[in-house]
Amino acid sequence: MALFFVLFKMKNLLLVLCVILFCTRCNSQKNEQNLKPKLGSSTGKIADAEYFVGNWQNTKTYHVLAGKKVVQSSTNCNQKSYWKFKKEEGFLKQSRFTATGKDCERFVSTNFGTVTLDNNQMTYFHDDIVISVKINVLSKDEFALMTRELVAGKLIDVELIYTRMK
Repeated sequence: MALFFVLFKMKNLLLVLCVILFCTRCNSQKNEQNLKPKLGSSTGKIADAEYFVGNWQNTKTYHVLAGKKVVQSSTNCNQKSYWKFKKEEGFLKQSRFTATGKDCERFVSTNFGTVTLDNNQMTYFHDDIVISVKINVLSKDEFALMTRELVAGKLIDVELIYTRMK
């Protein structure tokens, strides 16, 4: 009987220690405050969904190679293509309109998909693919989109500059 009493006390002690250990582990996983600014330009202006509403054109594309930005030439059709953002039922939606054809007069568009903005990140659908890119607001009429692409078998950084169409 004495052995049973000792084992019962050890079992309770072990249970209490496990609960204390669990509580201290959970406490150490508190969310830390994110000190990064949200989609802010160098002036401290915060860009929200309203900022993006309208048509935007990719005016410059840079490939970052060995720490240097190299401007990529664009075709006539790329110069006519644009990205359209609109607010619909309280959500920001986007669609890309790509110029095609001999004279780049015909446009092919993607479905309008929902856009999520969070911590200098834009997440959106391109047809049925979710894409997440880093954003830097340069001015009220210009932003940069940073991504990584596979070019000629190498993963490179790409910076796309978009300007608001008038």
